[in-house]
Formats: sequence, structure tokens, C-alpha cells
Amino acid sequence: MKNNKIILLFLISTLAQFPLTTMRFIVPIYAKNVGANIFTLGLMGSAYGLVYIVLASYFGRVSDRTGHKNLMVSGLLLYAAVISIYFFIKIPDYFILGRAMEAVAMAMVWPSMEAYAHEINARNRETSLLVYTFSWSIAATVAPYFAAFTIQDLYYLPLAIAMILSVFGALATLKIPAKTDNSEFIDTLKYNTLFDLALPIFIYGFVSAIVFSFYPVFGKVIMLGINNTGLIMSVSSAFLTLAFFISWALTKKLNIRILSFIGLILQVFIFFLYLYHSFWMQLLIMTMIGFGQGLIYFNVLLSVYRSFNARVASKTGIFESSIGAGFVTGPVIAGIPTIFGFTFPWIVAAVGAFVVAVIYLFAFLPVFNKNNK
Repeated sequence: MKNNKIILLFLISTLAQFPLTTMRFIVPIYAKNVGANIFTLGLMGSAYGLVYIVLASYFGRVSDRTGHKNLMVSGLLLYAAVISIYFFIKIPDYFILGRAMEAVAMAMVWPSMEAYAHEINARNRETSLLVYTFSWSIAATVAPYFAAFTIQDLYYLPLAIAMILSVFGALATLKIPAKTDNSEFIDTLKYNTLFDLALPIFIYGFVSAIVFSFYPVFGKVIMLGINNTGLIMSVSSAFLTLAFFISWALTKKLNIRILSFIGLILQVFIFFLYLYHSFWMQLLIMTMIGFGQGLIYFNVLLSVYRSFNARVASKTGIFESSIGAGFVTGPVIAGIPTIFGFTFPWIVAAVGAFVVAVIYLFAFLPVFNKNNK
């Protein structure tokens, strides 16, 4: 029975993430092709983040009360409906509304799914987390290159595939039990919500949103070509997946805060996208960023799993809302028109990552020193 739950978790997570990553890649391209400028692209990313930051935490609390299943099914069906609208959008500003509606749907899905992953294997939550992160990261790895390959000859095929998979995800979710978590909220470890959760995962969202908002178009600007751009983003996602496995192997030997800090430092290397435009340098830099994001995501979420025994969707809602905060601030700041053009986003991302890494280091310096003795 437990194996069936793990397989179902893998399937649902994959079917939810593949459409999401596909849309992140192709929607900026669709918008650019109908006349969107860099500021509109930034607003699209921020519209998603603004809605997400407000609703993810709210839907996490609702999920704890009403059950994870209902929110996940509703969110996936809504996402399929939103995708269908993109077939008809020809005005750049309407893409901003579309991204906002995507966020409503995904805010229903991810806090509930993360709480479901926490529940299905209480004795080995590290393994449940690995299955969950591995499944969505595989989808995130394949989706950009699939989208880049198909959009050139079959312009709307990625939209159709994303819509169909969202519906299949909703159908698969009907198989999970409609469970409501009414147990007491218990903090089993010393936990700092700001430094253990909000700040590091904020930078994950901040950098991710900048990359997904601007890199598909940046690849065209520096003449990489759409296929090479999609390949680079897919390889970056593959290294994110690799970081999940390495984190899973090391978390019983190393302090998870150290692994999160390494992930934060790796985000600073995004600055070099601004300096080096060759394919191989872009690939190297993006793999470092992807690997660092994997370290941050896995270890921050694992800190939630290890620290709380009940009402976990409320905490995963904060986790997702913090990602949303990064989705808001990253693209809107990076999208400000400047003399740097499409190189400015990488400066913004690097500075933000560096500031948070320094704050995180000083917040947990006593912990790091203790682990080194």
C-alpha cells in the first residue's frame, strides 16, 4: 500500500510540474512574439508571484482543514482551463492576467501536495521528499527542451500537451484519500521560520523567476538559438535533480543549514551570465545555479518535514508563499528598463543572492562553528 502511495505521488507531481515548466518557458516567447517588451515580461513574472504569495499560505491552511485532495484536483483542473485561454491571447498585457490566473491554480496544488508527501511515509520523510522532488524535477528537466523543440514547427502543441497533462493530473489525484489533518500543531525542533524557511526559499523563487521570465528571450538576444536555450535550461534542471539526490545522501551526515548555505552561494554565480555569452559558459553557469537551487529547495523543505508533525500544509503554504515573494520581487526589479537591457536581470539576481547569503551566514554562524568543532 505504501509503495502505491509513493508511485501515485510520483505520478501526480510529474503531471503537475510538466505543464507548469512548459508554460514558464513558452509564455514569455508567445508574449514577445505579439509585442511584449522587457517590462511586460517582468510584470508577467511578478503577477504570478504576487497572487501566489497571497494565496499559497491561505490555501495551505484550507488544505489542513478540508483535505489535500480537493485542493489539488481543483487546482489542476483550473490550470488546464487557464492554459486553454492562451490559444486566443493576442494582446501583450493579457499575458499578465494569464500568469496571475496560473498562480491561483498552482497555489491550490503545491502546498497540498507537499503536505501529502509528508504524510505518506512518516518513518522516512527524507525518502518521501526525495520521491516528490525527483518527480517534479524530472518534469522540469524535460519540459523546456520539449517546448523549445516543438514550438518552432508546431506553435501551439506545447499548450495542448500542457493542458491535457493537467487534466490527467487531476484524474490521478482522485485516487488519493480525502484526509483532513485535525491533529495538534507540534514543533519538535528549534526552528526559525524567517531564517530556516522564508529567506532561503525566497531567493530560490527570486532567482528562478528571473531565469524563467528572461532567459528564454535572453538566449535569443545573445544568439544562442531557441534549441540551445531550451537545452541549457533542461541541463540546469537536471543538476537541480542531482542536488536532490546528493542532499538526500548527505542530510544524515551534514547539517542541512550548511547545505542550504552552499546553495545560496551558488546563486551568486548568475552574475556571470552577464559577462560570458558562449554556449559552454552559459551551460556551466546555469548548471551551477540549478544545482544550488536544488540544495536550497530540498533542505529548506526537509527542515519543515523534520520540525513539524502536524498541520504541515500551513507551513508548506508559507514555504510556497515565500517562493511567491521571490516571484514578485525578482522579475519586477529585473524588468526595470535600464541601459543594461537584458543583462540587468543577472546583476539583480546576483546581488539579491549575495545579500541573503550573508544574512543567512551571520544568522547561523554559531551553528556552523559548532559543526566544525
